[in-house]
Amino acid sequence: MKYYRPETIEEALELLSEGVPLAGGTALAPERRTLEAVVDLDRLGLDQIEIQSGTVRIGAATRIQRLLDPDFELPAQLRRAARFEASLNLRNMATLGGTIMTANARSPLVLVLLALQTSVSISGEASEVPLDKLLDNRMTGETPFLIERIAFALPGALHYEYVARSPADRPLVSAAAVAPADGKKYSIAIGGYGERPRLLDPVAGDAVEAARQQAARRYSDAGDVFASAEYRSEVVSILVERVLEEVQS
Repeated sequence: MKYYRPETIEEALELLSEGVPLAGGTALAPERRTLEAVVDLDRLGLDQIEIQSGTVRIGAATRIQRLLDPDFELPAQLRRAARFEASLNLRNMATLGGTIMTANARSPLVLVLLALQTSVSISGEASEVPLDKLLDNRMTGETPFLIERIAFALPGALHYEYVARSPADRPLVSAAAVAPADGKKYSIAIGGYGERPRLLDPVAGDAVEAARQQAARRYSDAGDVFASAEYRSEVVSILVERVLEEVQS
């Protein structure tokens, strides 16, 4: 295996035509015997957390465990989702960018970031890309790219709920709701099934029943080896009601 350790983003992008990006390594470790080359991103300085003027910016190479650092006044429910994302050992290794690129719909952290209407800065792109769009296109691009950082506005309120086989297990069904500080419509994301969490259409504060029905329809065929479609459809509507009630209280 060839090992590269670039000093700049420009150098890293050139090297990505020869190898895969290496950050925390948690997703690459099982494939290590099949990799021809890796590009270590450790020296690119993409591990900063900044909160300024109501906006949070987090570098893509930030370890998940740093989101739990009390020195950063991140939303409590975001820190809670980060804790549920993985065990302590993995949180100390896994990076935010790697988690976004590899997570499926059972990721608590990506679900909450989606509900927060997170935007993503990508190397070479003049403008930020919505996380919702990136999740659809993360594995389809022909040109190598790097996530540099993410950004989201501090919410008026945020709440996350999930159902799992055990408290430490990945969710079978989950939901998160955000009440924006500007008073606009509530943002809701649901997870637990498929390749990625999903955003529901934004709803007004008095549209709890409409949000419940929307969530149930989205998961009406969400059956797999972990749970039936009927179960997920019923439970997700209940969780959506709970998270909306919490952010309204």
